[in-house]
Amino acid sequence: MKTLNLLRHAKSSWASGGLEDIDRPLNARGEKASVQMAAAIEQAGCRFDYVVVSPALRAQQTIQGVANVIDFGDWFTEESMYTFDWRALQACVSQLADSYQEALIVGHNPAITEFCNHKSNARIDNVPTCGFARIRFDMDAWSDIDTSTGELLDFIVPKDLPGMN
Repeated sequence: MKTLNLLRHAKSSWASGGLEDIDRPLNARGEKASVQMAAAIEQAGCRFDYVVVSPALRAQQTIQGVANVIDFGDWFTEESMYTFDWRALQACVSQLADSYQEALIVGHNPAITEFCNHKSNARIDNVPTCGFARIRFDMDAWSDIDTSTGELLDFIVPKDLPGMN
């Protein structure tokens, strides 16, 4: 069994119009959501043994907020995670070492929403900023993700948390 956790970066700021997309930081709401979502993710029983994050500043700040609540050790930045294509996301997942049982990916839409809908029993219109999906696959090798479909175990969104409406 493999469990894949997907976290979309938290809400980013558009205040500095001259920034490249990859350099956009979180806004105050995004910073708050990353910490509050971390507590909900931890309560769901997630125990990540591998965490990989997009190099985008907003994704890096999201995982920092999560790491302030959940102790999972180091995370790894992977250039290929700066993708908006679910197939590219799938290709990244298929490369994970099989020694990892539960991985977390922090990335972007529409890749995350489309991945959930193509690779699980989920039918999600949109994974919102800082939305979290947990999918369990009945497989022993991450490379089998290409031909596998998993079961959506959890779908947590910030608006469902107290104080995040």
